[in-house]
Amino acid sequence: MIHTMTIKYNLDREKMAHITETLGYDKDSINSFLNDYSNCSQFKLENSLDPMNLSLRCQGVHQFKAYKLNTNGFDSFYVYLKLEPLTLINGIQHIALFECTDDNIKRLIDVFGEAIQSLFELSNKDELTDLSNWQVNRVDYSYDARMNNPDEVTAFINLCKWSVVENSYNEKAYNGYGDNFFDYGLLYGNKSWQLAIYDKHRQVEDVYVDIDEDTRNRLLSEAENIVRIEFRAKKNKVNSLKSSLIDFLSETVAKEQLDNTYDKYIGYEDFYSAYYAEKKLKEAFPLTKNERKGNRLLSTKYEEYRTFMINIMKHKGLNNALESYLSSYTDDENANAKLRFKSRIKKIRELNMSPVLIPDDWRYGEKRLNLPKDKLKNPIPKEMGLV
Repeated sequence: MIHTMTIKYNLDREKMAHITETLGYDKDSINSFLNDYSNCSQFKLENSLDPMNLSLRCQGVHQFKAYKLNTNGFDSFYVYLKLEPLTLINGIQHIALFECTDDNIKRLIDVFGEAIQSLFELSNKDELTDLSNWQVNRVDYSYDARMNNPDEVTAFINLCKWSVVENSYNEKAYNGYGDNFFDYGLLYGNKSWQLAIYDKHRQVEDVYVDIDEDTRNRLLSEAENIVRIEFRAKKNKVNSLKSSLIDFLSETVAKEQLDNTYDKYIGYEDFYSAYYAEKKLKEAFPLTKNERKGNRLLSTKYEEYRTFMINIMKHKGLNNALESYLSSYTDDENANAKLRFKSRIKKIRELNMSPVLIPDDWRYGEKRLNLPKDKLKNPIPKEMGLV
């Protein structure tokens, strides 16, 4: 369940000089990079290699970067590689993800060693050829869900945007609302991690433009109607999870990170249209004995939760609805008000129903989205989870 990972290696000056020269950097750039003693604490080797050219040399290696850090007059040299593990072991680019099975991990270790030996022109005993000697700088754990049509992909992504409630720890939605609503992805998180949910077909269309036509068409076909759900563990998160690179090649770790994040911010519940959501609420909150005596037609609990869900739809999402709800309370009252808001979300989710409703006659421009009339099933069933 790994899409890409960025790995790094701390090496000496002589080895850095050899690698950069082997990869084709000009000697002036290398000399300046290795021997610049200005007051700057971090140096980056400029004129980074063309990613496509690098991929042609070694399928599955998409990026090379070289850095020098100067701490108290002492230089440390680092190389960074961005890998697609499945592409590396198969020698051909895929939409499919790298599954962390024992056989795949063994193949990755073997193929990586051969690839690095060839790419950097090293001996087969060089420490750089041993994948376990590298460190993880970032890893993207991913899950692909196939929807029934492109409209369901669009709807699901944007319903996910409406589902996120911004939390603490400097978390934010980078493209949750406004002009970006009908773009092809959600990106939420902070400097340590991100949750990304996006239309894989649209991403291939926009990003894979410099590859041969046959490969591009194959990738577009593979990506049809796929929503990719991705947990991106960046440097700080990586450091808090594991120490050894091999430990990150784990389906257990991948599923745990994806499951915890998806369940917390999106949920495994289905998204209902208003009419069918009301039917579920009526079943969940029938009239009490006293309400029947009072000749009420609908229970107060039903009306409370129906109003709550309609209000979320009117405000285009949980986060906007929460901000509006809290605006009627004082700062001292906000904490309890927020707890009441979240308790309602929890109660609705217990009905296997998202608190976010599908808008009636939902349109993308002039086009009405082709969606089921009752509900859009969550592509990851709750009983399955991402585990």
